[in-house]
Amino acid sequence: MSAAPTANKEMKLHPGPTRSSQANRFYWAAVVASLARRLMIGKSAAHELLKARFLAEPIIDPLTGEVVGSLPPKSTASLSTAAFAEYVGRCSRWLHDRFDIAIESTETGGLP
Repeated sequence: MSAAPTANKEMKLHPGPTRSSQANRFYWAAVVASLARRLMIGKSAAHELLKARFLAEPIIDPLTGEVVGSLPPKSTASLSTAAFAEYVGRCSRWLHDRFDIAIESTETGGLP
């Protein structure tokens, strides 16, 4: 287990379409449920863990470049379609790399 936080690629909120209900269902059924089962925690806790890991905004000391904290994670409902797909992909890769959990992608949603 790595003690260093995962670098947050900037996932800006964009006007326009947000994640589809199909993509959201896939995320909860495949990604969140897999993590919840692996860690033996509730789905809500697994979702919050993923948001904190991949969507929290780092606060960086401009003088040293050191990450001194983070702002609360964004809501996944506010992510654009592309940003949500990137988020699900990052979560899926982390589950595979960290826990050897393979997430099956969907044909129609293009996730992860």
